[in-house]
Amino acid sequence: MSDEPEIIEEVEPAFEPYKVEIGDAVYTVLEPTEETSHRIQMPEGFVTGVPCADSSVELTSEDLGGHLDNPPSVSFARDTFTPLDLFDRLTQAEQLALVTSGDVAVQLVKFQFSTAGDIKPADPRTIAGKGLLVSKGVLTSDRADEIFQ
Repeated sequence: MSDEPEIIEEVEPAFEPYKVEIGDAVYTVLEPTEETSHRIQMPEGFVTGVPCADSSVELTSEDLGGHLDNPPSVSFARDTFTPLDLFDRLTQAEQLALVTSGDVAVQLVKFQFSTAGDIKPADPRTIAGKGLLVSKGVLTSDRADEIFQ
């Protein structure tokens, strides 16, 4: 009999969140939920996804900075989408403009979109909200068309 304990099953080590610094900003890389996306907690506190080839490979400040500067263009074209889908379609700058706007009309549109079960691009309320976000400078007309297609 050996004094060494018998290994029954190897357990993968738990994921440890880690920090990535870009300038003065500190981003926290959270446990991934997909093999091809890192989950990042932004300095402002919200969580977003960053596409990658392999989420088990540590994210570098260069990779994260490149993504933040040039987020990938994605084609969505669906009949309906959720409020979370809408938020994911926005760039970081657009998300911040929407979340931090002090304009009451923008806040109302944000509330309407966030409480909708489904957002339908052809719905008159969606079209009106999209137009308001463009008129208030939260989105450009081209980006609004891309996001709400």
